[in-house]
Amino acid sequence: MLSVPKARPIPLLARPMCAFEGYCRPVAAQRKEILEPGTFVCARRLVKHGELLFCAGDDLHSIYTVKAGSFKSSVTLEDGREQVTGFYLPGDVAGLDAVGSRRHVSTVTALEHSDVCTVEYSAFEEECGRNTDLARRFSRLMSNEIAAGQGLISLLGLMSAEERVVTFLLGFSTRLLALGYSPSEFHLRMTREDIGDYLGLKLETVSRALSGLHDRGILAVAGREIAIRDLEELKRLSGNTPAGRRTR
Repeated sequence: MLSVPKARPIPLLARPMCAFEGYCRPVAAQRKEILEPGTFVCARRLVKHGELLFCAGDDLHSIYTVKAGSFKSSVTLEDGREQVTGFYLPGDVAGLDAVGSRRHVSTVTALEHSDVCTVEYSAFEEECGRNTDLARRFSRLMSNEIAAGQGLISLLGLMSAEERVVTFLLGFSTRLLALGYSPSEFHLRMTREDIGDYLGLKLETVSRALSGLHDRGILAVAGREIAIRDLEELKRLSGNTPAGRRTR
């Protein structure tokens, strides 16, 4: 049986800065007059495993940068089923779903004990009006949020079950690499059921796809521990090679 080493961190300098690096100040800087122009107050918040960061229907008060840990976002469908709509890792910003309507449309839940930086949205919006660089950063964040939603629609509409699982693993691997972790050996923080809800697949289908990739030696799978053994074949299966590329 193939062994699956646990994810190993690589140099800290490889990890991305906070999206608002240089503009936020810790909550200890309470008095407005001691803040530099173009900055805003932020506060750290610890979120326990399974705890909600915010719920669908909540008014928009803050946006949140993930400092450590991970989260999932979900919506409840008309028939009562949960649809997972995304996963947040360190450096990601949660809460942008409420910017248009000022009310959250999704629920965000901690997948493990996590740490977020909380920014009051009204103060943040005010600073964006005064600082064009900060406003550009925020515009890029919103653009990425829209692109992620469009990518999910394409993923669900054009790919087979195996292609969906493969593409999900490749995307997760790429995100871990950007954080400074091994892209080939990692621990999935979300359950297979969460992955299935995100990909529009049943739990059994996700498990079957992972087992098939394991049996063919493309992956080594042990529970939530994943090791990519044949990256090129994994890319080929996703359609991300010149011979197999598809519109997504």
